[in-house]
Amino acid sequence: VLAALYFGFIASDRYAAELRYVVRSPQSLTASQLTGILQSTGNAHAGDAGNAIHAYLTSRDALHDLIRDVNLRHIYASPLADALSRFPRALGKSDDEALFAYYERMVSVKLDKTTGITSVEVQAFTPQEAKAIADGLIRRAETLSNKLTQRLRTDLVKTAEEEVTRARERSLAALASLTEFRNRERTVDPTRYSTALVETIAKLSLELAQMRAQQEELRKASPQSPQVAAIANRIQAFEEQIRQERLGLAGSAGSIAPQIAEYERLQLEREFADRLLSAAVGSLESARQDAQRQQIYVELVVSPRATDYPAYPYRALWILGTLVATTLGFVILRSIGRNIRR
Repeated sequence: VLAALYFGFIASDRYAAELRYVVRSPQSLTASQLTGILQSTGNAHAGDAGNAIHAYLTSRDALHDLIRDVNLRHIYASPLADALSRFPRALGKSDDEALFAYYERMVSVKLDKTTGITSVEVQAFTPQEAKAIADGLIRRAETLSNKLTQRLRTDLVKTAEEEVTRARERSLAALASLTEFRNRERTVDPTRYSTALVETIAKLSLELAQMRAQQEELRKASPQSPQVAAIANRIQAFEEQIRQERLGLAGSAGSIAPQIAEYERLQLEREFADRLLSAAVGSLESARQDAQRQQIYVELVVSPRATDYPAYPYRALWILGTLVATTLGFVILRSIGRNIRR
């Protein structure tokens, strides 16, 4: 009788607003838009974001955000609700822990791991208030999705930018070392100077060979000719010149060989730094493209709507269930009483 009185005349109607959403990214899209929405999330980032949003909707953070956004305490303290349904309940606590326990009873979040679709059902004492709470939850879910996406994109690009900065500093340092070497040695490219020395030595060696041939010819034709001595002096001078040129190229403290070695080392370091910088810039562009592809969306499959009829409580079911439970309890207690009397 008490159950019939309460659920028949006292218990308040509770309206339900339902929304369904899926968390996806551009990689999860397929040729069919419907298939792309209904399929499981396409990559690990979307799956992680879906779990994060699910955890948020069932958290105290979501509760406090709804208190600020839609004045949740006022909604659940509605005068339309009976004393056992509203918050705080009759003789019940009104602190945050009690409110969170009440929120968990009025808001249910279920994730279908097969399809990746999350269903959220929100209860309130008017259809408009139920829809307002559902709208507040989906707005906060989208805000969290954008926050997660921005963090992911920032981390991807930040690492690549740091690599570019280091590569640029290394390239500038290599250029500065090369410039300092040129100023110290007063030469732009010692390899070109060495090439000129080699060409000079080759030219002198050719002329020396010609003079030796001419000297041999004169010795055979006219050994007493005064030109033989003159050619011999010239040959000696050319040999000394070639020796000096070769010493300037390598084999002495003032030779150009050490300069060439240092120059080639600096030049190799600069080329390596430039290639490293080019690779880092390319990686940065790739990271920016990857960051664009890491966009995460909260796609609504079913939007919350204000319903015309209440969804709860199940009055007839609760009355019938109470009748069955009390009847069974009465039969069991009567049986126990009879056994005791015997």
